Amino acid sequence: MVDFKSMLKPIDFTRKRPDEVPTPHTTKSANRRLAALREARGILTTMPGPGEALHAIMSGRYDLTDVIEAILERVGAVAHLRIATLSFNR
Repeated sequence: MVDFKSMLKPIDFTRKRPDEVPTPHTTKSANRRLAALREARGILTTMPGPGEALHAIMSGRYDLTDVIEAILERVGAVAHLRIATLSFNR
């Protein structure tokens, strides 16, 4: 049987003053984001021409939006962009 009286109460963040809330450290997440963009740009070594398709395997270290961002950085605005995804999940 669980003794709920002995358990710690959840933290109430609404009662803390703004100067007591620590600021998050974002260096790791920024580095991870830059690495993801770098890898997504790396799959675009050869861009498909008109009537061709780009097939990319998502390694899990970057997101599909990273690939789209890399494509748009490379070609600028696009008139049409068709995306199809297929996921194999454990």
